[in-house]
Amino acid sequence: MDSKRIILFFVFGLAVFDAFLWTAIFSGGGGEKLQIYFLNVGQGDSELLVLPGVKPAKILIDSGPDGSAVKELDKILPFFSRRVDIAAATHLDSDHTGGFSYILKRFKAGIFAYNGSDADSTVWKNLKNEIEGEEIPKLVLKRGDKIKYGESEVDILHPSEGFPFGNTNEAALVMLLKNGEAKVLFTGDVGEETEKMITDYYNLPQVDILKVAHHGSKYSSSEEFLNVIKPKASVIEVGKNSYGHPTAETLKRLALIKSLIFRTDEDGTIKAELVYDEEGKGKFIFSSI
Repeated sequence: MDSKRIILFFVFGLAVFDAFLWTAIFSGGGGEKLQIYFLNVGQGDSELLVLPGVKPAKILIDSGPDGSAVKELDKILPFFSRRVDIAAATHLDSDHTGGFSYILKRFKAGIFAYNGSDADSTVWKNLKNEIEGEEIPKLVLKRGDKIKYGESEVDILHPSEGFPFGNTNEAALVMLLKNGEAKVLFTGDVGEETEKMITDYYNLPQVDILKVAHHGSKYSSSEEFLNVIKPKASVIEVGKNSYGHPTAETLKRLALIKSLIFRTDEDGTIKAELVYDEEGKGKFIFSSI
């Protein structure tokens, strides 16, 4: 596979009518703004990216463990907007993919993207059957791939071609969203081992927002990693759990770099919208949904 593929949304055929309705809904400036929603799905991950353009595009990263994501999406999307352009799974653990079956019953997906791994789980077997039944194209993403739409670009930083899938967390997709000077890093469930691999391979920039890996596990968000990317804000997607997430160690490391911390278990679904001042300087405005 070409490690420098550029994936354009128009190749996969955006739904023009749906996009027109999005433009109407976002009239008054909203359609021109990058919007990111960190969904409150309990102990799991799910993020909705709305990329600005003539026809705003939607990427759903992960789906949470159950139908919670559908309830949150219904709060965000108009009732007549029933499509996501890309549904992407960072990896196949059920707390990241269990909700896709519910989502695909309510929304059409233009494409399903994932890291190419396989799993002998009922959740994945059922999801594969639904994807095939709906004839949704599957796309394997690897390091070096790029998804481009308008002024936005999503760079795939991990995993590399041939990376072993033995540890599902460490093989999770890591994505860097860029829009102008704004940068948002999505880390799935990767741990310190993969964080070091990425920082050794890339000259990572400082980021505006970090989607904190693995629900705030102490084995992720290492001091070395955080000191490289220095996120202005960090979002922890977490619910009631027996793992101690988010751990005191991770919260302390985030506090030491003075990162603003949001948690879905305390703040609910979190919206981050990129706005620009009169001088053209952009910043994210956060709110709870």
